[in-house]
Amino acid sequence: MKVPTQEELIHLKIQAAMRENAFPKDEMMYLGERAGHHWYLIAGEHEVSANQIEDFENVDEEDDT
Repeated sequence: MKVPTQEELIHLKIQAAMRENAFPKDEMMYLGERAGHHWYLIAGEHEVSANQIEDFENVDEEDDT
């Protein structure tokens, strides 16, 4: 059994969040795999690979006050 890398874990975490939530395409979009890395478009202008993302959390936008 192969142990997933940090990059693979971040990619899987993002993919799960994208399946469970409706992300606007200008907020986050999966671009595919290039040169062995998974690439995302963030905020409609930043192309980053999953290995450049240190952490990914699903943040609830509701105000608790």
